[in-house]
Amino acid sequence: MSNFSMKTMLYAGACLMVTAQVAHGQEGDAADGANAAPELAMGEIIVTAQKRSQRLNDVGLTISATSSEQLQSLGITSPDDLVKAVPGFTYAKSAYGVPVYTMRGIGFYDYGLAASPAVTVYVDEVPLPYGSLTSFSMLDAQRVETIKGPQGILYGINSTAGAINIIPNAPTEELSGGIDVTYARFDEFSTNGYFSGPLGDTLGFRLSFQTDHGGAWQRNYTRDDELGKKDIVSGRLLLDWEPSDTISARLNVNAAHDQSDTQAVQYIGPTSSPGGNAFFLAVAPEVYNYPRAPHNNRAADWDANYPFKKDNKNFQTSLTLDVDLTPDIQLKSITSYNRYTTESAVEGDGTPYTATTILVDGYMRTFFQELRLSGTSGPLRWIVGGNITDDKVNEVQTAIFTDGILGKGGYTLASGRNRQTGSSESVYGNIEYDLDNGLNLQVGARYTNYRRELIGCTTADNQSTADYFTARVPGTIAVGGCVTVQPDNVTVGYYNPKLKEDNFSWRAAANWKLNRDTLLYASVSHGYKSGAFGAVLSTTYKSLVPAVQEDVLAYELGGKFTLLDGRVQLNTAAFYNDYTNKQVRGRTLDPRLVNVAASALVNVPKSRIYGAELQLTVQPTDGLTFSVDGTYISTKITSSFVNYNFVGTLTEMKGEVLPFSPKLTGSANLDYEFPVSDGLMASVGATARHQSFSYGALGELTISDIDAYQTLDLRAGIRDIDDRWKVSVFGRNVTNTYYWSAPTLIIVEGGRYAGAPTTYGVTLGFKF
Repeated sequence: MSNFSMKTMLYAGACLMVTAQVAHGQEGDAADGANAAPELAMGEIIVTAQKRSQRLNDVGLTISATSSEQLQSLGITSPDDLVKAVPGFTYAKSAYGVPVYTMRGIGFYDYGLAASPAVTVYVDEVPLPYGSLTSFSMLDAQRVETIKGPQGILYGINSTAGAINIIPNAPTEELSGGIDVTYARFDEFSTNGYFSGPLGDTLGFRLSFQTDHGGAWQRNYTRDDELGKKDIVSGRLLLDWEPSDTISARLNVNAAHDQSDTQAVQYIGPTSSPGGNAFFLAVAPEVYNYPRAPHNNRAADWDANYPFKKDNKNFQTSLTLDVDLTPDIQLKSITSYNRYTTESAVEGDGTPYTATTILVDGYMRTFFQELRLSGTSGPLRWIVGGNITDDKVNEVQTAIFTDGILGKGGYTLASGRNRQTGSSESVYGNIEYDLDNGLNLQVGARYTNYRRELIGCTTADNQSTADYFTARVPGTIAVGGCVTVQPDNVTVGYYNPKLKEDNFSWRAAANWKLNRDTLLYASVSHGYKSGAFGAVLSTTYKSLVPAVQEDVLAYELGGKFTLLDGRVQLNTAAFYNDYTNKQVRGRTLDPRLVNVAASALVNVPKSRIYGAELQLTVQPTDGLTFSVDGTYISTKITSSFVNYNFVGTLTEMKGEVLPFSPKLTGSANLDYEFPVSDGLMASVGATARHQSFSYGALGELTISDIDAYQTLDLRAGIRDIDDRWKVSVFGRNVTNTYYWSAPTLIIVEGGRYAGAPTTYGVTLGFKF
């Protein structure tokens, strides 16, 4: 498919200022079986976005519901991959590998383990409060609901952009099982499967597993070497217990071990700063003059014979209890504990020199408890609840600069040491009331009290680094000593700031159900993201001063229309977001290091985002489905904001766009399934995706460009009519489009994290 035809198809929706997002989800009856209508041609889509089962067309929110079949056909194995199915959602790889999710232009870029997202991921309503915890969340998913706009009332803080709720497959009533085996390009071999069934009259189980090995896709462009091998094992046990008609419980125990390679950044050269370039060339000419990476997804370079791997371990368990106190009042309790450890080595400069090699050693522990009551009284539905959280994150980021411009001056080995604790309490309530003529009114609010504490500093880990800082900071620095200058400017040591915040988020909405097939809705909501401490090499306490909480006042209008006897589904929405104190990765001046602008989290006082979406799905005949999806957004910093741009130049940024905010994201899908004999069904499909130009950092500089790109995926398969077996083939990014998710900058060296090259493979599946 040519770029011209691809853009023509996608911009058709953008001209209407609407986005399209595919929404094929679980098929079934509406939650209220007594009122369930005959199944539409494309099936009923059931979601639980508002903490109860509803038809998607009855919910006044912008939701993308992605079924397990879609997840598999699109190759979605983690929230990172949801960019293939959810327009308006973008993913970026941060400098140390922590995922960054942005929705409708709202997101938070940081690379520390304690980076709290603006898009929070939930598994069966259990929050995963940090991005690193989401890597294994898609195991054996029944569907994924991506909800756009502030979701602070029912989901809590840190969902100002939206929430991703992953619903796993439940235990089955009869003994069953299945396994899929995939072999793909670069000798990647993966399996996923399950065993499920009853363990008695009241107890059921489901044991799921997934493995992924091989697939070293990065190729060194100066020597014979490769990187990118996967080595992942994960598993989950679900136990569902229903001792009576009024009591049920679910125990979820899951664990994962990831020993894959880390991704090497592509070296694209020095920054655009003339002074910095001259200094770079004079001090480290071999790095400055090193060949730039070719414009090829696979091309990269890294230190020879260094183990760029990770050793990540995750253990999580949760217990969910549901009790029907009366026929109309239900109690739910959710308790969760998560433990995560990581050891990883990251190639930060994209050359064979040890100019910037980062070692990350971290530990994370999180606890979550929620209690809520929900009930119905005639036309009134209500929810009241509360939750508490308690988190602890320890992280050491060790930087090796031996061959870089800092290393040539003696700053060769240092560690940023970051210990954070956080806790919160919140209470919330939501009511819905059905009026005559299909009108439904909703009002909700949540109060949150939040605390966070940091103990952090940077240590000099060898003699040359200690000598370097002894000449620049107060006192004599010993090996292993802290070099972070404190607020008094005369002492060095651990900095221990505390952050105490509270907020009151709210939402009001009106839904007008004209008939079963038409919904109009309007909402206004106010959501918050908690304040945050950055995890950086902090030569000054200013790098560790927190960014305060941000908030979004969001307005949305939308409609959902089922047309032509269920053969066409059209959903539209328009939105406006007033954004206050957006948290961004900026800089602060460090006069002790010869006026270097050191990395820090800062707040953009005021900005705004507006846009629109369209979701169109057409089924002209049985088995043939076509959909076009897209999101258009416009972002702008509206207040005066003077800070350092991507290369460290002090700049007034009023009027500039926000990072990771492409104006248009969209996709087009075509799927056709048809019988080839009495017992066999065949299928073919294609997905084309477009993402327009954006910037990956403040300042609108060329070195932080993320160019527009288009990708095309193809698929085909054949299966037994009873789904006992299947064979499918796939090709992803078949045009081998070169693209990248994020830029990176280490000192004065620019780089990019490239996307995946063309991949293809075959999957065999069996069920019993």
